[in-house]
Amino acid sequence: MSHATVMQQLTLLRRQLRQSLRTIDVTMRMVLADKRMHEARERRKRHNGDIDFGLYPDGADGIKAIKDVVGMKSRLAKHLGISRQAVTHWKKVPLNRLDEVAAISGIPRERLRPDIFSRK
Repeated sequence: MSHATVMQQLTLLRRQLRQSLRTIDVTMRMVLADKRMHEARERRKRHNGDIDFGLYPDGADGIKAIKDVVGMKSRLAKHLGISRQAVTHWKKVPLNRLDEVAAISGIPRERLRPDIFSRK
């Protein structure tokens, strides 16, 4: 093999190696981003699980349970087809949204609106 042929092959190998390293770098960045997203999701789950919805006895504070859960307002707004700001302005869960909110949030409607569903 001539010197020129060897040099061409080395140049080609260097190019392929650089491309492989770029691919590995991109893959590693994607894996790290996925790992960070998974860790953030787990932190949110742990945070959401720490809330005792029984701490909010009346209807006005029942909405506080929803507002305290990280991301809950946005999730509710998305599922209900309204803005997050609309959920923020709620003093109590509207009756026409009560069943949907209970299903989405996992909070029983008795806890969301004890003023309506109180046991007397």
